Amino acid sequence: MSWSDFNQNAATVRFVEKAIRAGRFGHAYLITGESRQKLALARQIAAALNCERSDGDACGTCDSCRKIFADRHPEVRLFRPESKSRKIEIDTVRELERACFLKASEGRHKVGILIDADRLTPQAQDAFLKTLEEPPKNTLFLLVTSEPERLKYTILSRCLRIN
Repeated sequence: MSWSDFNQNAATVRFVEKAIRAGRFGHAYLITGESRQKLALARQIAAALNCERSDGDACGTCDSCRKIFADRHPEVRLFRPESKSRKIEIDTVRELERACFLKASEGRHKVGILIDADRLTPQAQDAFLKTLEEPPKNTLFLLVTSEPERLKYTILSRCLRIN
């Protein structure tokens, strides 16, 4: 997978690609919309940041890229709503925060991907806000949602939006 696979929203993707290539990307992105490609884009961003080629794109073949696309990379963590409650509870946010503050064992950047971020409970959003305001160095948060209006304004205001 590469940036060219996301031609539906080429202008936005080019913005993110240029930011990564220049080393000037934000610390949090809100990936919104109805497309099933939201999670694929989140993985692409994580892979581009950690690809062994280090050219701002994901080669898809190096060990790092393969692990990211298989959801097995230790520096790229996915967090989903709990199966029964369909909520992301405060304990999940604390696990995300703990993982982000640990020293990286592989890769250059830690990436926390919150799938269905609109499912964060109000308490979880409050807990996440502190980390979002002062993220650890070389850490990126990707909040994936089709319902961003369910997130608190304070969360939304700290994320760059990718539609």
